[in-house]
Amino acid sequence: AGPSTWKEPVGCARCGQSGYLGRLGLYEIAAASPALEQDIRHRASEEQLTRTARAEGFASLVEDGYAKARAGLTTLAELRRVAGGVAGGSGAPAAAPMPAQ
Repeated sequence: AGPSTWKEPVGCARCGQSGYLGRLGLYEIAAASPALEQDIRHRASEEQLTRTARAEGFASLVEDGYAKARAGLTTLAELRRVAGGVAGGSGAPAAAPMPAQ
């Protein structure tokens, strides 16, 4: 979806005119697969660990946020606000408000 199709918050009485209601978690999770466990045991570099995790479906916190914004669950503005300076994700969960429906 192009940026023109992404949702923007619209306020209402239910959300206190903020355009958001509730919380939505943004996550960065690397499943402990046999390949990743082997890399860890062999003290692989951060770059190798990242390559292995990505090959097995890992998505960074920011990538998870973009996916949720594309799905209309939050907005790009909120993603920038909560994950602002995070280029590749910090490993810590963040919470982004959900647009009010």
